[in-house]
Amino acid sequence: MNIIAVKEGHENDPGIQALVKVLKSDEIKQYINDTYDGAVIPFED
Repeated sequence: MNIIAVKEGHENDPGIQALVKVLKSDEIKQYINDTYDGAVIPFED
């Protein structure tokens, strides 16, 4: 399970939305898979 915790009312802040977008990107998913060999699971919806 992937959790990003933010202060109530900040869910739609541009910085938070940018972070979520990056964490969901194929490039980051591939980096996590290559670097951590299953010890860390990439963000999924």
